[in-house]
Amino acid sequence: MAVAKLQAEDYLPSVTMCEWDSTLFDSPPTPLSDSAHPDSKFRPVKIKHFIKASMVVEENKYDYLLLAVVFWYLPHPNKDVVGKPTQIWHHNKFEAGNFYSFVPVEYLKCRCAVCITTVSDESVLLVVPLVE
Repeated sequence: MAVAKLQAEDYLPSVTMCEWDSTLFDSPPTPLSDSAHPDSKFRPVKIKHFIKASMVVEENKYDYLLLAVVFWYLPHPNKDVVGKPTQIWHHNKFEAGNFYSFVPVEYLKCRCAVCITTVSDESVLLVVPLVE
């Protein structure tokens, strides 16, 4: 099995919305404080880098798998206080790193407009999903 590592940019444009699939990860994410959507599958992630793995499936036939190595942002208690579609997430707090840090690129859904700001003396990340 061959593995190639492609570095993502280490700044805010590498934030995207991603689908948390409990069947794939075999565990639920940190619950959201949003009573209307407490089990929302779409959350912002910071992409660290990509991994391309190639495997020999049959004689001289190769199959490829492209994974994104990500950090899942933790939800802020006041996630929806600004109003839809803008969401507030913790800026430097992430789900504990584990096997769910490796996500098939098919789970990356859309880019986000993001900025770091201060709300109540706390540094937070404002996220607006850019839906096409």
